[in-house]
Amino acid sequence: MKKIIFATFLSVLATVSLFLQGRPLGIGFLSYVTVLLLLWAVVYMIWGWFEKTEAKTRKRDRIVFISFFTSILAVFIVGGIKTYLRQKASEPTEAYYREMFEDDWAIYNYGQTVNGKPCRAGTDINIDLDAVDRGLVGDVGTIILVLDTGIDRRITCLDKRINVAEVYDFYNNDMSIYDGYSSDYHGTFVASVIAKIAPDCTMMSAKFMEGDNGNVEDAKRALKMVEGSGVRIVNCSWTFEEYDEELYEMIKDMSDVLFVCAAGDDEKDLDQTPVYPAAYDCDNIISVMANDSQGNKYQYTGYGKNRVDISAPGVDVKVVFPENDISFVDGASAAAAFVSGTAALMASEDPDLSPKEIIDILLESSTRNDGLDNRCRGMLNVKEALRLVSERKGR
Repeated sequence: MKKIIFATFLSVLATVSLFLQGRPLGIGFLSYVTVLLLLWAVVYMIWGWFEKTEAKTRKRDRIVFISFFTSILAVFIVGGIKTYLRQKASEPTEAYYREMFEDDWAIYNYGQTVNGKPCRAGTDINIDLDAVDRGLVGDVGTIILVLDTGIDRRITCLDKRINVAEVYDFYNNDMSIYDGYSSDYHGTFVASVIAKIAPDCTMMSAKFMEGDNGNVEDAKRALKMVEGSGVRIVNCSWTFEEYDEELYEMIKDMSDVLFVCAAGDDEKDLDQTPVYPAAYDCDNIISVMANDSQGNKYQYTGYGKNRVDISAPGVDVKVVFPENDISFVDGASAAAAFVSGTAALMASEDPDLSPKEIIDILLESSTRNDGLDNRCRGMLNVKEALRLVSERKGR
């Protein structure tokens, strides 16, 4: 019995030695087992030279067998404890998230003050903060077209370069999608918002505007070029007042593409005074208004009980302008970008989702809020939308 205890003690001592060397479970575990096997094989052979009786041989076998498997068990237990302690030590804390998103209430609103304005906790987009922190969300195969001004591809968002593929500059009729800060700030900040939500998805830039200037004909040219290219989502953070039948028909015919359209910033009731493409009656369009950090309607956003679907953050939204200039913006443009990013996450989770199904899930999962006063269905709720996608996929 003393030999069994002594051999077991040596086995555990060897395992603790590995623990103190900083080797957690799962790193070199097979090597541990191999070394132990060889060690006990040697012990077994050497011991066999000195054991001459059958009784002593059986006793030796028991000692070696018990000690070896005790060693294996010790590797599991001690390594498991170390892995657990490492994970606990590396888990982000509430204080960490509060510091990280102190001025980014749209991602995490814990009741802080942003730009001198008090926020109401819980009116953020309700996204998985750990996923945002690690930047491991979305799929590179999910393509979002930013139909807007150009984009400064050099910017970083949450310490990561945004993933942008160039298409064409339909405004200047050349291949350069970035011509300067003042001409391409809008598309750049829109892309930065999308990248916060779905950093691993691919964005394509089709430039048809510079600054505040652009026309519907160039927008239609851009859509014709990307049709059939694999684009899943088109972000339209702009509006035209005039109804255009050809644009309507183009969007309707691209039935496998989701169009996320801003409701504008002219304080219009789109039920009475529509703007386009947000007010087009198409099953693959979701129109987006803006709310503030209190969960109330942004003062100047377009709205409409029947023609506007969902609300997302659009006041004091932290964005990245060209040349990595960090600032804040107001308006439905940013709100639409949040919805586009969320739709990209949903399409990454379940590529079989149709635009209509994505819209239905976004609306079903949205958070009802009296502050919006029935001007749309509710506020964007990312975590609930992804839960419904997973639930549907598992059926």
